[in-house]
Amino acid sequence: MSTGQLSAAHFVLSLRASITQNTPLQFARYIGVIQHLEASMEVIAHKISKRSYFKLLFIGLSLGFLVFFMFCGIAALFGAETVKWEETPVTGFPGFLLAFAMWPFFSFAFAGFIWCFSIFGLWIYSFIRPLKITFKGIVSPTE
Repeated sequence: MSTGQLSAAHFVLSLRASITQNTPLQFARYIGVIQHLEASMEVIAHKISKRSYFKLLFIGLSLGFLVFFMFCGIAALFGAETVKWEETPVTGFPGFLLAFAMWPFFSFAFAGFIWCFSIFGLWIYSFIRPLKITFKGIVSPTE
């Protein structure tokens, strides 16, 4: 655990320990603070790992593209010319399969293209100020 996680955990434990010694109004305020601390976490860093950033981009784009390519594949299944291979429309079941075969390649290519430009921009930004990222719905690691 990092120092920030330890200090937040210590703060939550000290709040929980002092709850029994306070009035109901203070109790409600403490519960609100505890729920806020347990629900989100803020990380401030100068740089983000290139691999982690690519992973975030790839997961987000690939799931978004999955919906798009599924729509194109279903349309090709019913005869629409939404899937092409070497400028030739592919329809029917082969078009459906081709749409799903194209999906990972397009996801990887677009994520790589966006990553190349945005990682350079984040590197320049790291000289100006640190990155501030807030995570919601924190899952504690199993030990």
